[in-house]
Amino acid sequence: MLQKHLPRPGSPELLYKRGEYSFGLDVVRAAAISLVLLSHLWRPVEFLGVAGVELFFALSGFLIGGIFIRGSEKGFGAGDLIAFWRRRWARTLPNYFLFLFVFWALLPPRDTDESTYFFSYMTFTQNLFWPISDFFSVSWSLAIEEWFYVIFPVVALFFIAAFRGPRPAILATILILIAGSFLTRVLNPTPHPNLQMRMVVGFRLDALALGVLGAWLVHWHSALVRMLSHRVIVCAAILLLPTLGLSLLHFGSSMPPVLVALLFTAIPLSALLIVLASLDCPAIGGVAGASIKGLSRWSYSLYLSHIPVLFSLYRLPGYSDFTDATKILVRFLGISLALLISFLLFTYFEQPALNALSRSRAKT
Repeated sequence: MLQKHLPRPGSPELLYKRGEYSFGLDVVRAAAISLVLLSHLWRPVEFLGVAGVELFFALSGFLIGGIFIRGSEKGFGAGDLIAFWRRRWARTLPNYFLFLFVFWALLPPRDTDESTYFFSYMTFTQNLFWPISDFFSVSWSLAIEEWFYVIFPVVALFFIAAFRGPRPAILATILILIAGSFLTRVLNPTPHPNLQMRMVVGFRLDALALGVLGAWLVHWHSALVRMLSHRVIVCAAILLLPTLGLSLLHFGSSMPPVLVALLFTAIPLSALLIVLASLDCPAIGGVAGASIKGLSRWSYSLYLSHIPVLFSLYRLPGYSDFTDATKILVRFLGISLALLISFLLFTYFEQPALNALSRSRAKT
């Protein structure tokens, strides 16, 4: 039976269950940020950005789900929950607030009261139940993640107490978030689902919940994970993910509400299958391996920094008169600059913040 399958010694799923490093997950993260960057280099491939962000969602849910599952088996109390949040926020908030002020300085809001903007972005309510504005619009996905990291563990801990065990409780939490997000989309159709649904917190919590489902399967049903990681299924998912993103951008406005709701379930599900398959990816060395690890480490800073860099270049005198080839070259130079900025931020800002947290935890 599937539930009696035991991972072989040294298998990727067993290493993941122990919380050990997986090179394949670095590959997914590097691929995700690469797709986002490509989508901003050339407008005809904008749909690749949809695929990239969904990979980020599935990966984030998968990683946080694994941390929570491993912790819940040892007994996950209020103190552990606070430590969980502290670790997550030490990773995300310093860069988030840094770039909030960078955007404020370089690309300030133009169409509403500044104090309203400041409060909504400080509290991650800029796209809670409504579309995000043009200001700091790249933060839409970060708001979805932050709300998920608050809601998921609280609901899961409630069910763990009710079920007296993590396995059914976490599954119940996952299914509730998936079903709730689906019903919310069905009952609240929008004329522009890409902007008014894909980028809104209230519609998208299932994107990360599906990632947690992947962690749940790896932990308790690893045989099923190996079946889902069959190369035919993975190849289909790799083709399906960008295709669904393209369908959303070009045909989403004309689709029936139920089909749109299903589309927003199918997209992160395709991303999850890719994440699960990545556990079998062998590590590689040399320049390629180092590049993948670098992109993975710098991906968060790169996600935030490339937009202000590119928009600053768009303001160059005569940019609108450049040829298409010249514009693409300028954008490539902008991405190169963003890579350098991201390396510096990770080395001298992100990593020191995490190290400071580790030192403070060691003292308590």
